[in-house]
Amino acid sequence: EGGGGGGGKQVRRVACGAFGRADFEEQVYRAREPVILEGADFGAAVDVWTPQYLRERAGDTRVSVHVAREGRLNFLQRNYNFRTMPFRELVDLIFCRSRDSDGAGGEPAAAAA
Repeated sequence: EGGGGGGGKQVRRVACGAFGRADFEEQVYRAREPVILEGADFGAAVDVWTPQYLRERAGDTRVSVHVAREGRLNFLQRNYNFRTMPFRELVDLIFCRSRDSDGAGGEPAAAAA
């Protein structure tokens, strides 16, 4: 799989069971590059943290969101603005966008709480 961006560097895949904590810190953490973790055990969160659960638990929390004018953020061209919204609204935008992934419409491209 490519790494999000036209013509960018491929994202390395890491099998989580292949090494221990010290190896992970040396080969993944210190590299400070994105990786795809394969076979990671995230516990119950994968099944419990549904959109409905997230809305109920943190829905009223206000978050600052990058809103891009195009489909992707470009930090060099600053093609985005910040918008503050309730977390439930962000959850709704993310999950509606994932079902209709045309990438247009000034929707959040990334979030930072």
